[in-house]
Amino acid sequence: MNAIEMLSELESVSFTTDQARAITRILESRHGEAASKEDLHKIIHEFKGLENKFGGLRDEFGGLRDEFGGLRDEFKELRSEFKGMDNRVKQLENKMATKDDLKELEDKMATRDGMRAEILSSKYDLVKWIAGGLIANGLLNLLIKYYG
Repeated sequence: MNAIEMLSELESVSFTTDQARAITRILESRHGEAASKEDLHKIIHEFKGLENKFGGLRDEFGGLRDEFGGLRDEFKELRSEFKGMDNRVKQLENKMATKDDLKELEDKMATRDGMRAEILSSKYDLVKWIAGGLIANGLLNLLIKYYG
C-alpha cells in the first residue's frame, strides 16, 4: 500500500487531511525500517551461501580432525617406543658398573699390574742370575784350565 492509497482510506473514514498525512508519514517511516519480501529472500539466499561455505569448512575441519587423529596415533607409537627405550636404558644402567664396582675392579687391576711387574722383575733377576752363573762357570773353567 502506498502513501496515496493510505491517505484516501483515512480520509474516507472522516480523518482530516493533516491527520491522514501524519499517520501516513509515521507508517511510511516505520515501513521503511521493515524489510520487504525481496530483502528477506536476499538475506535467506546469502545465508544459504554462507551455509555452503561453512559446509566446506566443516569438511576441512573433518579432514584436519582425521589428520590429528593420525598424529595422535603416531604420538602413541612414539610414546611406546620411548617407554621401550626407557626400559633398555634402565637395563644398561643395571649392567653398567657403579663406583664401588669400579673401585673393586681398579683394586684387582692394580694387583694384576703389581703382579705382572713383580713377575717381570723376577724374570729379569732370573736372567741376571743365569747369566751370572754362566759367567762364573766360564771363569771357573778358565781358571781350572790355566792352573789346573
